[in-house]
Amino acid sequence: MPVFRFLAETSDKVAEGIQSCLSGASSYLSVPAVKKQLSNIEGVTPDNASNLVDGLIGLNTVMLSHGWEINDILERIGESRQLDLPDEQKPQLIKRLGSYLETPAIQEVARAADLAGERENFFHTVRVLTDVRPVFGDDPSEKPRAVVVNQTLKLQYFNDRSETRNIFIALNEEDLEDLRDAAIRALSEARNVKSLMDSSGLQIIQTEGE
Repeated sequence: MPVFRFLAETSDKVAEGIQSCLSGASSYLSVPAVKKQLSNIEGVTPDNASNLVDGLIGLNTVMLSHGWEINDILERIGESRQLDLPDEQKPQLIKRLGSYLETPAIQEVARAADLAGERENFFHTVRVLTDVRPVFGDDPSEKPRAVVVNQTLKLQYFNDRSETRNIFIALNEEDLEDLRDAAIRALSEARNVKSLMDSSGLQIIQTEGE
């Protein structure tokens, strides 16, 4: 809602700059790149740029997944009580949003984001926790005789309801080496696939942060 209010209230110069940026964005089909280009427009903050792209992609994804008409969505936004716009600003917001949603950059990255989002869980953060556990003898009042070093992999992710969940997995040093090797291999495979796509002329749309 804040970014829609920004669109309704911003000047024609800023709105035209956004339109020009989105219309020319097909040469860099990357969500982070589009956000960066928009934030270079005078009068558009990085937060506004990020929220605008996310909002446009979200609206486009809803249209694709539900088969809704763009005019119906725009009308509902303009009449939203949460937005609470003066009557004279509603047509301007609807017109601007409609023209932005029709740009190839937004349409293509929205389709890519919709496909990329067809997964149950989404990675958020990872940590490897190391702890030391003392080994006591029969008499617990005596000093520990040894220690055990443990590693625990903590994976935090979002489920399909955007709720955060955690998984804790016990690891040893060999497991950590296996994880490292798997990650290095996956990065190499990703680079090879991207190179193959480049040589075939297919563009890769980056839907997530760099």
